Order: sequence, then structure tokens, then C-alpha cells
Amino acid sequence: MTHTVPDLPFATEAHVAVGIDGTETSLHAVRWAVDEAGKRAVPLLIVHAAPYAAGAAGALRAHAGRILGRAYTVAHRRNPALAVHTARLDADPAVALVEIAGRADLVVLGMPGDGQVGSGGSVALRVAAHATGAVAVVHSGDQEAPAGPVVAGIGDPRTDAGVVAVAHAFARRRRAPLHVVHVALSARDATDARDLLEPLTARWAERDAGVPVAVHVVHGRPLPVLVERAVGALLLVVGPAKGGLRGMLGSTSRALLRAAPCPVVVTGHSDVQPAGGPARDPHARAELW
Repeated sequence: MTHTVPDLPFATEAHVAVGIDGTETSLHAVRWAVDEAGKRAVPLLIVHAAPYAAGAAGALRAHAGRILGRAYTVAHRRNPALAVHTARLDADPAVALVEIAGRADLVVLGMPGDGQVGSGGSVALRVAAHATGAVAVVHSGDQEAPAGPVVAGIGDPRTDAGVVAVAHAFARRRRAPLHVVHVALSARDATDARDLLEPLTARWAERDAGVPVAVHVVHGRPLPVLVERAVGALLLVVGPAKGGLRGMLGSTSRALLRAAPCPVVVTGHSDVQPAGGPARDPHARAELW
């Protein structure tokens, strides 16, 4: 594999990365990423992929530097104690951030909060579709919901145990309840989902009683149900695609990235595992998320 991203600060250590483009939306993502890195007690890497500045005149390189400098100032003001590094890359933003997502614990990206995709939103969709690691998409219109739950949107209870693991770790760090939501298409589907999800969540409850977990199996269409459940939530966690196929983003997950009223975390493709598999230690692999 040809790497488009050079060795970056602490690339082999635990860290959160955030991609920026100079917009207010990306600065909102920086603030969210600062808070998340602080909760994990790991450094933050601010990345500006600027192929326009590669080999260009000094004015363009200076412009890219100002974008990074402003983001660094926002991060430092948000949490002066957090270790923050910046990097300007010459690669295409989506290509670079997909590669970074394979190294970082989490990549954070901004998306306009008006339902439009735009250039920043397009990058976020591409990265969420192709990344092997977890990607958080933060909308410019997202409101803080300090008392809300973390919601795990389960598409297929047989393969989305990894979604529960990721969501549980977010809930633990935030000392928030976890709501596991599956939208059933039939009565049989509802029964099968409960038979799979209730034992799975019970194992998590036994391992970490500090996170209240509730399973909600409801009837309806996935998109409107999950958007409704996301109202007042701290964040919504969903899987990348049915079967965890790399390069695919399920239609519901893709629509949620645009429509959800809270940050959306798309789990990494490598994190999807069968629900019948062994429960992972929430203080081991899940701690990365």
C-alpha cells in the first residue's frame, strides 16, 4: 500500500484526530474533538489536508498555516492542558483522513447543520464510508445535551455487537445511559432482535454496572425512528454497512450523517463482529473508542 500520509506526531500512540478546512463548522468539530480527547486522556491531532498548497507560492502555504493556527488556538482555549499537534498534508482530504482513521482511535469531522452536504460534508461521507476506524461527524447545529443518553442504532443484531461495544465505551466516558435501538420490520424480527440484544447488553451490564443499558425494539422506518431517538441524545452510534463491507455506507447511516440532530459516530469496519461472539472487555479494545 502506498501511504499518502507521512509519519505524524504520536501516530503509533492513542490519539484523537480532527480534520479541518477553515470553516466555522470544522472549528465546531475541533471543540468536540478536544472534549473527546480530554475524556480519553490522549493527545489531539489537528489535520488540514491542503493539496492546493503543495508546491505553491508562499501565500497559499501561509493561508493553510493560518487555518491550522486558528484551529490550534480554538483547541488550546477549550482545554489548555490538552496536548495538541497540527499537521498540514498535501494529499486529497478524504484519502488522507481515511488513512489517518486507520491509525487514530477516532477521527472527527464537521458537517453543515442545514441538511446540505457541501464540500466538508462530502469529505465526511467519503471518510465514513471507507475508514477502517471509527469516524465521528459533528454538525454545526448540534446542541449540547448534557443529560442525554448515548444511542446505539442497531441494523442487524447478528452483526452489530461492535456498535454496542463502541456506544458502551462512549456512554461510560460520559457517565451516561446507553439506549440500544433496533427498528423491527415485523413481529418475528422484533422477537429475534430481543433474543439477541438482551443477552448481549446483559453481559455488558454485568461487566460495568455504572452504565445503565436499555433495549428498545420498535416498529417503523429506521431513519425517522433513529432521528427521533437522537433528539436530546449525546451522540448516536451506527455501523458502517450491512455485513461491514468496506467502502460501503448503509443508506440509513448515510442519511443519519446528514439528518441527525446530534453527533453521529460510524464504527470502523474492523469493529463489526457477530452478536453471538464473545463479549469484549469494555476496558480493553472498547476503551479505544
